[in-house]
Amino acid sequence: NKGVGDDEGSWAFDGCRLLLRWNKTHKPWGKKPWKEADVVGCLLNLDESEMQFSINGKLLKDNNGDPVAFRDFQDQVGDGLYPAASFD
Repeated sequence: NKGVGDDEGSWAFDGCRLLLRWNKTHKPWGKKPWKEADVVGCLLNLDESEMQFSINGKLLKDNNGDPVAFRDFQDQVGDGLYPAASFD
């Protein structure tokens, strides 16, 4: 099965497992799992080809303090970007 973040044209933040997912790979991201009533944001800078995620308005960062989750995705965008959410 393919889900959000499982191929080269799909990027995901897994707030339960605290992972970024892309093209069947993953890496740690964030410090605290999301919970009921949290507001999750996805920020796109299409000029710089950067993607960031937030929970309740606070940007999530890697262990070095970098808030950019994905970079240089412009070649995989194809016909555009479409929001998606996956819950289980």
